[in-house]
Amino acid sequence: MLKKQFYQNIILELLKNNKFILYKMSLLYLPMKYVNIMHILIIGASLVYISYYQSKTPFWIYYLLIVLSLGIVLFVPIPNLDLTNFRNLLYIAHYILFIPGFIAVAYFGLHNKLTKDSYVALGFIGTFVILYHLYKLLFRIM
Repeated sequence: MLKKQFYQNIILELLKNNKFILYKMSLLYLPMKYVNIMHILIIGASLVYISYYQSKTPFWIYYLLIVLSLGIVLFVPIPNLDLTNFRNLLYIAHYILFIPGFIAVAYFGLHNKLTKDSYVALGFIGTFVILYHLYKLLFRIM
């Protein structure tokens, strides 16, 4: 009986401390330095590539965006409603903005319906992703 109460107290403490649960609720865990490398070499580079080649972008790049958007579900923890936690806001942005955004870019790109302004915006977003995650990676490995 004492063991049962001990475990119940631990579970209650974990439920009170949302930060612990929030950080560990992704389906697959990847250390942040590898997340940064993936954002630099794959995500940011793909967006800059689409921006540079525009309508000549190969179709498989758009399929890569779809796979990356589905990868968010695997690697990014499910957010809660705590809007005061910056990390949780990033999780919310990944689910609300990036999943539908990548799918929309892939859909319109495959149907050659992206405008010149869209390509310019993708270039800026890709450059920002590369620079931001390069900055974060440098401070993680130092």
